[in-house]
Amino acid sequence: MSGAQFFTGANRNTFDGATVNNVGGDQTQHHGPTGPIHNDRRTFNGQISSYKENDNRTVNGRSIENYGSYREDNDYSTRTVNGNDFSRRVHGDDNSRTAVGNYTENNGRSQGDNNVARNPNLLTPEKLKDAFYGYFEPVIIEYAGFNQPWKDPSPRDVQNLWKKVVPNEFHGQFSSFSITIENLVAEALTKWRDSFGNAAVEALESIFAEQDLYDVNERKNYIADQRAGSRLQNRPYYFTGTRNGAATGAFQSHIVAKTLSEHFKAIQKIPVTKRSSSPPSGALILTIFAIERTLDHYSSGKENVGPLGDLSKDSQALPMIRRIQAFTTGKTSKGQDWIPYEVWSRIIAAAQSHIEPPPIMVQENLDGDDVLEDSEPYQ
Repeated sequence: MSGAQFFTGANRNTFDGATVNNVGGDQTQHHGPTGPIHNDRRTFNGQISSYKENDNRTVNGRSIENYGSYREDNDYSTRTVNGNDFSRRVHGDDNSRTAVGNYTENNGRSQGDNNVARNPNLLTPEKLKDAFYGYFEPVIIEYAGFNQPWKDPSPRDVQNLWKKVVPNEFHGQFSSFSITIENLVAEALTKWRDSFGNAAVEALESIFAEQDLYDVNERKNYIADQRAGSRLQNRPYYFTGTRNGAATGAFQSHIVAKTLSEHFKAIQKIPVTKRSSSPPSGALILTIFAIERTLDHYSSGKENVGPLGDLSKDSQALPMIRRIQAFTTGKTSKGQDWIPYEVWSRIIAAAQSHIEPPPIMVQENLDGDDVLEDSEPYQ
């Protein structure tokens, strides 16, 4: 039986190249006039006026020869062949094609980050970078700034933030470019961490210049005073002054505020009203670590030892960061935060004052809220 045949209530019909209308029961199709036979079995219940099939199977060794016009739709590609030989082989990650004559293929499946998708609706690398730097980079930096600063966000966190931040047209593209996006995140966070190292050097140099401290020994004495008789959690350089014998202005001093301002420069594209309410504890940890690292270098008299800006490459970072984290994010024995919310608001305002133009400052209260004593939050 050849050509198109029409059946009513037929059962177990065999046909070659038929268009099926009003067919019931089981049918067997034999594809190809010569060569291996490919059999498909289908069951229809009731009368059928039209029939359309979408094939999403993996194909191994398919060959199509001189069938005139041929079109195939499935979940990974759409291809059209006009009167020419066409063969396609798919096996695992091996995806090769050969064609003679006119052959066009529209492939909607991503081939991974190294392949620019053929579908014109998908992202190009240029559009991807525009979306990343225009929308996503400041948000991922803000996220790192209130989390553990030395740990990159998980792929799931990156994907969730991506969907929340970028325009709708980019939402469905994450899986196609996830590796590229994650690499861009790693690069952005490395640059962000290193910025604290550079800022700490600039802040300390500005203090030296303001106080005419050009001699190496004078600088050593200044640094010693900033660390005199103190533990890491209570350095004199953290504070702006004293009141009734207690330190005030915690983490609002010039060197701390100027170094911390690097974080707020990095997230300037985020409107203030859209920013997270979580305190930038991770950014403060990086600030203190960068300052301590810089003071160590200058106090040794070896001011040119190592690139101070390469904060992210410091192998000693994690032990120090854990120590700093204990007194910036932890709680006292009474269950109070070491840094109360009111103090955080002043820390943020002090850091933002080093960005042009400076935001409206929060005036310091004189009610003792920011006084840090041994028995009070933040020792």
